[in-house]
Amino acid sequence: MPKLTNWHPTSHSWFLGIGIDKYQDFNPLHNAVKGISEIKSILLDQYDVDEECVMTLFDKKATKENIVDTLDDLGQKIKPGDKLVIYYSGHGHLNDTLGLGYWIPVDAKKGKASSYLPNSTIRDYVKGIKAKHILLVSDSCFSGPLFMQGAFRTSRAVKELDGLASRWAICSGRHDEEVYDGTPGENSPFTQSFVDYLNANDKESVNVARVADHVIEQTAANYEQLPDGRPMFGVGHQGGQYIFWKKDSVGPPSASTNKKTSSRQALSASIGPPPVSKLNKGFLYKIVGGVALLAIGLFFGAKMWDNNEQVNELDSSELLTLVENFSEVGDK
Repeated sequence: MPKLTNWHPTSHSWFLGIGIDKYQDFNPLHNAVKGISEIKSILLDQYDVDEECVMTLFDKKATKENIVDTLDDLGQKIKPGDKLVIYYSGHGHLNDTLGLGYWIPVDAKKGKASSYLPNSTIRDYVKGIKAKHILLVSDSCFSGPLFMQGAFRTSRAVKELDGLASRWAICSGRHDEEVYDGTPGENSPFTQSFVDYLNANDKESVNVARVADHVIEQTAANYEQLPDGRPMFGVGHQGGQYIFWKKDSVGPPSASTNKKTSSRQALSASIGPPPVSKLNKGFLYKIVGGVALLAIGLFFGAKMWDNNEQVNELDSSELLTLVENFSEVGDK
């Protein structure tokens, strides 16, 4: 299976894209791999996803074993301050009798539920992975409210939403609904609405509820399917939202920012404290001058005590000149 390498220690944006067109035992799809590839490129080029933290499983690599192993590997690598998008595009299946939903891996066998990937398994990983934010996107049949329930409207500001943990899902259709794969060579209507909105966004950030609103509106206006998007239930959602931060925005500090700060701190430590200012030097000289004058006074006082004539021989003008020299030093 593919391994995650060069992963960063803290505060990074991860992307796992799973796209399957060429099934072994199911009808082929046309646009799953293309759609995931476009989403990945947009997130890398325009948003804050880290190139080293991108994973894709396309066609023959998207086996049930590889998908589970990759999710498990992500669970080991992702840190509490990180965030993750999981985007699946492929077939789905619903067991009407039991009310159970599944993703269909590339190696799944028709009629063999044991070869499918249960939605409950995906939910378990969403709950277990320690990221601050996880956004699950499923462009497949029968994948709707099996994932989620509850309202999502909020009046919180973007940075407050970013500070609270979140677990969101956006699905291309309701639980009993088949969805359209799109014309060959194009994206599915659902994924195209994602692509259009993320490309058109000119703000420094956009929260997932706004993305969901657009995806639902654009898809439903053009095709007979109704996407859904809201927080997931029972997997650690705390009222936040995944925020798509544009590159070079004022969003949360990245690893490069932390590295620069650390470098500056290390440089400061190596060169020591800054030099004493001119004003401080003058003050220091005045103190030294005062001490020197005191010492001179004590010296000549002692001489006067021992030998009054020697002191009388000292020209008073010379003493005055000495005092003025010390004053001049203090003014420099």
